Amino acid sequence: MKKYFIAIALLAIINTAKSQNTKPAESFEKITEQNNLIFNQPSGFVKTEPIKNSAMLYEYAVIDTSKHIEIRYAVRSLTERVKEYRKWLETKKEGENRINPNTMPSAALTAIAMNIAGNFTKPPSIQQFPAPAVKKDFNADAGFFTIVAPTKNFGKDYKFCMVVAIHKDDIADAYTFILTDEMENLKKYITPAIFNALRFK
Repeated sequence: MKKYFIAIALLAIINTAKSQNTKPAESFEKITEQNNLIFNQPSGFVKTEPIKNSAMLYEYAVIDTSKHIEIRYAVRSLTERVKEYRKWLETKKEGENRINPNTMPSAALTAIAMNIAGNFTKPPSIQQFPAPAVKKDFNADAGFFTIVAPTKNFGKDYKFCMVVAIHKDDIADAYTFILTDEMENLKKYITPAIFNALRFK
């Protein structure tokens, strides 16, 4: 039964990722402020407009053409979902089941990675950051990452995409997508300042 509800939750995550926001776009600065995040744009990178795609909506992107690296950022607030979950707990009826949004960051990353890779049959390998490290580097309660080969719909001509997910209980999940032509670029150019550019306050 638990697996059934997790599967339903994953489908909901995928549909949310695919959907394009029809509301007027808010500034990334406002989005980060509302979700208790800090963003320091990496040195050497310049803003580039997000591309329309059916895989994953994101709010901000930067690029360094000399290094062939593009970094995209997405923030998903948990505030309302947590409120709804806690309200449901107060009136929960026998036999009803819902999943606490704070327990879903790994599953959410899995769904998003499968979506941007266009592979719905084989889940990617998800790695978890050690708790002390994710607290120190991101001031987050949990953090995960994976590397996939993105479809052209999301990745254009990039061959690799590292996806980093950080989670703050009751606040938000934040995602960083690092796209590049060469896997070696991730080791060569991605410094801590770039890797930790988006973090919780």
